[in-house]
Amino acid sequence: MGTDPAVAQVAVVSVHEEEEGPSEEIVVTAGRRSQTVLDVPYNITALSADTLSRTGASSVNDVIRLVPGLVQNDQGPALYGSGNNVVMRGLNAQSQSRIGTGGTTQTVSPVLTYFGNVPVFFALTMNDIERVEVLRGPQGTLYGSGSVGGTLRFIPKKPQSGQFLAEARSGFGWSERAGSPNYDLGAVFNLPISGAITLRAVGGYQRLAGFIDAVGLVATDTQDPFGIPSRRVASDIASGFVLAPREDTNSSANWFARGTLRWEASEAAIVDLTYHHERTAVDDAQSVNRFWQGQTVDYSVADFPGSRGRNRDTTTPAGGLYPNGATFLPDGGKYRSTSFIRQYNDRDVDLVSLDASMDLGFATVTSTTTYADNQVDFLTNNTDLYLNVSNPAGGYPLASFYNYYPRLMAPTLNERRNRVFTEELRLASEGSNIIDYVAGVYYSKDRQRDIVHQSNPGILAFSNATTRFHANPEAGDLNWHADRRITFEDKAVFGEVTAHLTPKWQVTGGTRVFWQRFANSYRQEYPICGLYCGDGFSPGQQRGGSFVSRTRSFHRAIKKLNTSYEPSPSIRVYATYSEGFRRGGANTVANSGNFASLPAYQSFEPDFARNYEIGFKGSVRRRVDFTLALFQIDWSAFQFEALTPSAIPAVFNGSEARSRGGEIEWTARVSDALTLSAGYAYTDARLTRSFEIIDLPQYGGRPIVAIRGAAGARLPATPRHSLSGFIDYRTSLRDSGWTIGANLNASYRSSIVAALPSASSFFYSIPGYGLVGSRFTLDKGEAWGVDLTVQNLTNSLARSSGPPAQYTGPFSFANIARPRTITLGAHWRL
Repeated sequence: MGTDPAVAQVAVVSVHEEEEGPSEEIVVTAGRRSQTVLDVPYNITALSADTLSRTGASSVNDVIRLVPGLVQNDQGPALYGSGNNVVMRGLNAQSQSRIGTGGTTQTVSPVLTYFGNVPVFFALTMNDIERVEVLRGPQGTLYGSGSVGGTLRFIPKKPQSGQFLAEARSGFGWSERAGSPNYDLGAVFNLPISGAITLRAVGGYQRLAGFIDAVGLVATDTQDPFGIPSRRVASDIASGFVLAPREDTNSSANWFARGTLRWEASEAAIVDLTYHHERTAVDDAQSVNRFWQGQTVDYSVADFPGSRGRNRDTTTPAGGLYPNGATFLPDGGKYRSTSFIRQYNDRDVDLVSLDASMDLGFATVTSTTTYADNQVDFLTNNTDLYLNVSNPAGGYPLASFYNYYPRLMAPTLNERRNRVFTEELRLASEGSNIIDYVAGVYYSKDRQRDIVHQSNPGILAFSNATTRFHANPEAGDLNWHADRRITFEDKAVFGEVTAHLTPKWQVTGGTRVFWQRFANSYRQEYPICGLYCGDGFSPGQQRGGSFVSRTRSFHRAIKKLNTSYEPSPSIRVYATYSEGFRRGGANTVANSGNFASLPAYQSFEPDFARNYEIGFKGSVRRRVDFTLALFQIDWSAFQFEALTPSAIPAVFNGSEARSRGGEIEWTARVSDALTLSAGYAYTDARLTRSFEIIDLPQYGGRPIVAIRGAAGARLPATPRHSLSGFIDYRTSLRDSGWTIGANLNASYRSSIVAALPSASSFFYSIPGYGLVGSRFTLDKGEAWGVDLTVQNLTNSLARSSGPPAQYTGPFSFANIARPRTITLGAHWRL
């Protein structure tokens, strides 16, 4: 969709004797001080507002495609409702089937995201952005918990004192397969209120049309996922479903408003107060069931197509239990979903931050205070959990305990809210000194609450009419209710000191010492199951109640060592050792009862990454900028989310893994009109030590090997090869005031594995894909302009999750990219 018009990037002009004239360089604050990209002594990619505009990058997904080595499970706008699911330098052990779904919420992404100076654990609309900084590798000393694979920083534009700006934009376009148009509107204002106070306000609305047809949606008596499914044979309570297919179900709408009020109290003191509100509503998941070939679905037929695990129930006849119990589910396809339920995702976020800085002459002291409130309601289809057999040795599917109810489905409503308060106070030296430093203190308190309601609509009436199974009449159709509360506190002191031993040689050392406390309580009920599913002692045993409450504390120090040397003013070589970590925590698995786990899994430990890196970066005659880096990261006690043998979500620690690889990027300004840019990343991420998760089976018994990882196995969601690049041409028409521009950009990602072997039933390879985009602009100075943007020019399916054909069942879904989308945009500026 439409993006901001090109805005000159923040830059400095530097001239060296042997170079060809002045050139602009992006200034970044990745090291908590203002530096050019060349001066940062480790691998960093910076995308200016100009680059984002020229390439048509208007979302986080677009940014990911511009930077080699970054990977993301493309969930479309629904990603906004969860945390980021970015993978950097191969540090990911998470199954692709769980990335971005919210998971257990007990762990965090291995890539930390910042919006300005604010750490955020949810995505925000990328609009009115000054630049994006991609910091590769562990950045734990300055950025803390979560910066294992790296850190992404989205830097918004700040108010400009003494300047009035009014800017508007609009876009109108179409996606292939969609039955309605896409459109977006937005505006930016920079308003001087007085000599010392300036307001910058930005807002926008975007609607994306749906392009996926939901051919498997079930008709209900209330036209709602929690309504009772309609009977195919009206007189038979044991009848199969009636389907009510719909077209273009995955439409979405997003609107946001952000305002920053700047008070320049003096030449040395600046205060910025920012408020951001955003709402995203996604009508259905951006996922399809490409390989499903239409056939009947009958839960009571053992090992029916698409069920996972070995069904050992021999009591059901070959033709099924009920004469009318089967439902014909039509073909899936490239843009067709067979989900019974429309999986919506609604999110509201409010963020308030106060940035205050004071220039003391010798140093700048900065305080960043933030409060964020993120609320997400999302519906998922968990019907497959009733049909799959999680015990590797085989067993009875959960559906058997529901008498193979023919219209069994499991809409699951997740109501999630997290409120985060953070405060960081830091002191950074100014100017060129023999000794430079950054020192600070950090505090964060994160309170989360997750409420889950899972229903089996119609099960009560069905059970009352059958003899093999009787539900708890007090429960109605509610099958599972859970309430999880998490409080996480993080206190830290940190610092980095740089010694300039000579004008060309520097050495930097840093550390972060942290104290963390994680408290987790979890109350759940299985009302239909009743006493059989309780833990034996918690209140509410008649409703299958259980309660778990645990607290963990962690204390540790991490460190960093870096050195760099400049053989010439435009060349830098460097070597870095750095560490990163993610917080540990407590699981909420039961201690007793039929769904119990071993005591070892009542908590999980922090994981740690140790990065060894050498690099070479520079500029040749101010025409060619380049970066080359080689790295090895050793990752110990890595965290991953999976299900226990009783299908309870939990976080586990694996053994050891290693990621090795390299990255190369270059940009060539061939002429004043033509720019070429390309990048390549190679990543080989594997387990280096085998491990087993041994746990109790469902309904008790001797421990079994539930999860196994073999040394040499690839880590999931990590392509060995990724490439990106663009060609950009723009020129001014002589004496007319008009500027024309054209940009062609492309990215490629090789195949990935979807999960650790045996850590998920979704272990398979996902093929690689390429994406191509283009953008054409025509501008009349800075006053106004028009643009034409084509995304996914070749109409690639670009599947980022989902099984191959041989594993396809009625609930085998894959996330895909939006098909070819053409947008005509316009912007005006006063």
